[in-house]
Amino acid sequence: MQRIMRISRRLIAIACLALLAGTALFAQNGGSRKELREQNQRLLRERDSMERLIGQLRDSLAASPLSPALEAETPLQARWYTEGMAEFPLRTEAKDSLERYTLDVPDSVLVARIAAIRSAVPLTYNDDVRKWIGIYLRKASLPRMIGLSQYYFPILAETFLSYGLPEELKYLAVVESEFKPTARSRKGAQGLMQFMPATARQYGLVWDSFRDDRLDPFKAADAAARLLADNYARFKDWPLAITAYNFGPGNVQAALERADRQGQGADYHSARDNFYGSKGRGKLSTEAREYMGKFVAAAYVFHYYPQHGIVPEEALAPEDFMEFEVTDLLHFQQVSELVGIPVETLAQFNPQYYRQIIRGTEGDVLRIPATYLSAYIAVEDSLYLHRKDELLGPRVITRTASGEIIPAESEYTVKKGDNLSKIARQFGVSVDDLKRWNKLKNNNIRIGQKLTVRK
Repeated sequence: MQRIMRISRRLIAIACLALLAGTALFAQNGGSRKELREQNQRLLRERDSMERLIGQLRDSLAASPLSPALEAETPLQARWYTEGMAEFPLRTEAKDSLERYTLDVPDSVLVARIAAIRSAVPLTYNDDVRKWIGIYLRKASLPRMIGLSQYYFPILAETFLSYGLPEELKYLAVVESEFKPTARSRKGAQGLMQFMPATARQYGLVWDSFRDDRLDPFKAADAAARLLADNYARFKDWPLAITAYNFGPGNVQAALERADRQGQGADYHSARDNFYGSKGRGKLSTEAREYMGKFVAAAYVFHYYPQHGIVPEEALAPEDFMEFEVTDLLHFQQVSELVGIPVETLAQFNPQYYRQIIRGTEGDVLRIPATYLSAYIAVEDSLYLHRKDELLGPRVITRTASGEIIPAESEYTVKKGDNLSKIARQFGVSVDDLKRWNKLKNNNIRIGQKLTVRK
């Protein structure tokens, strides 16, 4: 076995060198355009043949340790396979990995690799998992996501563990937002963990004209942990609890009851064929059926990306930070000018304050990079007064009769071709904001209609 493995590795190395040498000729050949074109076509054919050979050799190497005689040792063999291939990548450039673009890996290898992942959540391989592994590996943003995971995974893992939940639930952030704390779905879900407004409020997340806790990674992680704990307490099954995070516990319960009535049983695999929206009265949801597959695929990709030649980017994620309670109105610009922290950095550390204004109400905190600690403390007493009339004057904010602080209002007249989404983008607000400010029950507006917009 060891001798076969060494020979296969040598063949792959020779093939890779030949492939690289062949492609190098493109730039070195002289001659007429016609000759160059013919030469390039020939080299492309040779390169394609070489790539097929490499793929066949990879399959041969991958299949060797997973023969039926060794099936009982699958997790161990998966570890041997991944370590061996990590020493011997097909290509050094991540974007050129054959595995990445074609997922040229046998099912048996994917099964073995997934089986080797330690997880309290059942990770079952199926066609959906393979499909989503391929989709994730083809994403140009994957290196950035892996880089950002160094920041977000510890936040999520620590939060989930504090509630006694499995650490691997952290992969939900990959499925939901791909580590974009300000991500927004077409349905209105927002943030790292993609909470809908109603669910956000149910789990104590503040969402108003100045602050949206759905965008705060720490608060979103805490709310997600409580939601997942409630789902698990209800269904006693992690695949069902995870699917309910996206599909809703009511819809999952309806699927279980439908499957049970049809004599299919009352478990995840039976419910999966009955994931109809609107609590069983809507259409069969492909998203819900594939959601657990996406979760397993995310776990796989973040464990085995080196085997696919993916090189993580050094993502610009927030570093160590200090947190301060804010007791009065404060604008990011005030902090930036006195402490020296760029406004962009403050926005990165504090995405929940989407207007860059902190009211100083209960629960309002400011996070700053730890490197600015001494500079912040030195000017903390003068922060609130610095350019206060200009940055926080009546053109920016106003107070209601009850004393509530709200954004200053302006009026917009609806024109031909307008819709709420277009107007919201124009003013940097959300559609939900426009509907709330104008007491709209739906998205219908008419030409000439006056809309209140709070800047």
